[in-house]
Amino acid sequence: MYLTVKHFILFVFFIVCFKISNGQNQTKKVKEYYENGILKTKGKLKNDLKTGIWFYYSDNGALIQKEYWKKGKLNFTIKINEKHKAYEILYPDGKVKKLRTCGC
Repeated sequence: MYLTVKHFILFVFFIVCFKISNGQNQTKKVKEYYENGILKTKGKLKNDLKTGIWFYYSDNGALIQKEYWKKGKLNFTIKINEKHKAYEILYPDGKVKKLRTCGC
């Protein structure tokens, strides 16, 4: 009887742990492509919410924007120019910070 109860408790414990780990922190990588096959967007979803850095590319493959996300909330966006330099930071509240791109 003691072993049966012990096994039952262990069984329940493992089921609960499995459900918790299966239902939380599910991260998947996302990639979208233009019709010409060039990468358009890549990023990660955690529990179906954007998280981390999302990269956006032009139809010729140049990086044009990075978005920084945490738990589905956009923290800020960095715009990138054709010389591959960050030139602007956009915040969700509408604030814009211009960056120097001349290297000075």
